[in-house]
Amino acid sequence: MKVLTVVGAAAATVVVLAVVTVLVAMALWGRATERLKRDLEAGARAPEGLAPPDSAAAPPVVLRYLARSVPAGTAPARMAKFVQEGTFQMGKGETGWRPFRATQHVRAYPPGFLWDATIAMAPMVPVRVRDGYAGGTGMMRGAVASLVVMVEAEPTRELAEGALCRYLAEAAWMPTRLLPGEGLVWRAVDDSTAEATLRDGSVQVAVQFRFDAEGDLTSIFVPDRPVEVDGAYVPRPWVGRFWDHQEVDGYRIPLQGEVAWVVDGVEVPYWRGRMASVTYR
Repeated sequence: MKVLTVVGAAAATVVVLAVVTVLVAMALWGRATERLKRDLEAGARAPEGLAPPDSAAAPPVVLRYLARSVPAGTAPARMAKFVQEGTFQMGKGETGWRPFRATQHVRAYPPGFLWDATIAMAPMVPVRVRDGYAGGTGMMRGAVASLVVMVEAEPTRELAEGALCRYLAEAAWMPTRLLPGEGLVWRAVDDSTAEATLRDGSVQVAVQFRFDAEGDLTSIFVPDRPVEVDGAYVPRPWVGRFWDHQEVDGYRIPLQGEVAWVVDGVEVPYWRGRMASVTYR
């Protein structure tokens, strides 16, 4: 009986230590995220040299979108905060989808974002993922229970380009960032599509935006976004779709979306989400 008591006490101690270790790891993750958020906000500034939304600096399809999505005379937001909910593909097929909740902070000028997500891999086993971009550098880190690192990407040029691609595509949720100027240039592709090129220092990317007849932004396409495959970066087509457009704080934005890689001609979605809350300032 005494042996069982000792064993039970030892087991309880191990459980307590494990819980404490996870709690400490979560606290450290939170502190690191808060520090990165403060750095992002500290670097925000007012834009310089933006073209008005009715200028010749953008194709007609973009001007129609800006007129619909950006209130006349509105000063561009410097920061935005998005709370997202949805599912993330962590495996293969329908069984691989896992629920997630994320908070994303976006800086308009100069470009920057920080995405901090919790993905429920299994009951009581969360995976924390932090993606971001600032100052020409991308970041990506993922850890089980904020403790066991699954991925920590090296800050390569390909990572920066991929992160800036994402930033530009997600300007769908921060439409004043799509005003011409501040490193952003538009060119027409056809009557319903235009390509935006964004340069941030030495990093430059291009994203194609498609709009419907009313002027809402409905999809994006990048033919060659870098993605890591078997330890090396390769260019791969990347697509995104947006819907459920509504007015939030005066801006008209899509509240739901899906993104996918195109593998051997087949779209493979990996993110499906909705905006739970949106704040601009």
